[in-house]
Amino acid sequence: MNIYRWDEDVSMDEMFSGVPAIDGGFKSAMVFFGRKSHIMYAEEMTRSKRLLQCLQNLITKYGAPSRIIADHAGYHESFQVLSYLRMLWIRMWFSEAYYHHQNLFERKWQTFKRLVNWLMDRTNTPPKLWFPCLACLAFVMNRLSDSTLQGRQPIHVAAGAVGDISPILAFRWLQPVHFKVNDLSFPKDSPEELGHTVGIAENVGHSMTCKVWNKKTNRIVDRSAIRPAAVSYTHLTLPT
Repeated sequence: MNIYRWDEDVSMDEMFSGVPAIDGGFKSAMVFFGRKSHIMYAEEMTRSKRLLQCLQNLITKYGAPSRIIADHAGYHESFQVLSYLRMLWIRMWFSEAYYHHQNLFERKWQTFKRLVNWLMDRTNTPPKLWFPCLACLAFVMNRLSDSTLQGRQPIHVAAGAVGDISPILAFRWLQPVHFKVNDLSFPKDSPEELGHTVGIAENVGHSMTCKVWNKKTNRIVDRSAIRPAAVSYTHLTLPT
């Protein structure tokens, strides 16, 4: 009963990729959309993390919504999921079988997926970075002014606090940067390596901590000690 209550109906849908994502090799993700606040939230779906864990992470971050809206998929009605929702007094609504348009998230998701494809195409992003790109774009959109919300940010409507846009202004998607290396031998190794920014590390360090793709190891690391590399980068703006 001490769970924070979130006055919001949240739609959810699973997306699939034909390419395994970096740092995990998963091919699907669960995307959540707040119907009132228009907030977007994405969680990877791995063998160890299924729908129940995705819901738990959502509720830990924003609170227990009034209702979960989903397509009529079998795993949505699993015993563990329904038991967890009953424990928190969260209602669940399903669209009619073969009538996916009843889930209003479908239209928003198509727009969001088109923006993800546009960003990856314009920046020549490797397909394996599809999930970091999806999560990064959701982070940005949650902090942009929304005309349908009287100019407020989705994160402001959902959480009650104005979202900080400083990380968005500091570095762009896939921008070449030098980041600090922790494991090195003096004086042979350089204290820095070349990488590319692929999002914001919301749960690590301070608010300016970024996710950096290390092409040398093909891993994503969280770093706050980074600086732009001496490589030209064309400024991009999202289409209106």
